[in-house]
Amino acid sequence: MNWTDERFKNEILDYKYLIENFKTADVTDRNLYDRSGRNFQRICNDYFHNALIARKYADINVLEKHYELLESYKDSDTTPDFESALRNLFEKTGLVVQLLASQVAHFFNPDLPIYSGSVLKGLNINDTAKGIKDPESKINEACKVYNALTNSIHEFKNSDTGQEIIKGFKSVFSQYSRIIANITDTKIIDFYFWLPTLDEEK
Repeated sequence: MNWTDERFKNEILDYKYLIENFKTADVTDRNLYDRSGRNFQRICNDYFHNALIARKYADINVLEKHYELLESYKDSDTTPDFESALRNLFEKTGLVVQLLASQVAHFFNPDLPIYSGSVLKGLNINDTAKGIKDPESKINEACKVYNALTNSIHEFKNSDTGQEIIKGFKSVFSQYSRIIANITDTKIIDFYFWLPTLDEEK
């Protein structure tokens, strides 16, 4: 893994911006800019790779419902978990979108993983929810997959290989203490499996 690749570094910095600012920014405001003039909504879309989702589900505005859900949880007394986010998003859109639900859960608890095909593949987890048509069955199966993903990524990050990856990441960015400060070990492992797939998504 070449953590110093400029493309990877930009993705990591975008994530840092999101995780540190989403609670104080209105993520539903498409006209919102941070101090450097970057549009929060655009950065969200870049990081989430939602261009494909946006095109596929444009008619029901899945992204808008996703950001509304993310924003609404800020006033909640409870921290959203994967299942509650998945069910709430389904109620708003009629679709079971595991990726977006896991992103909601992750933003409120960064020690939770993202439901990503590349991460599942990296950890040798079969996405048994894929292809299920019945919404309730899909939700139930997706929750099982996400539990397996959570357990596996935590087990992997504590392994010798996982610790070596985390150490390598922190070593590369040791001169940028703010980058390391708010990125969890779970997210570093997520990056490790996810970043190399960027070329495949073009």
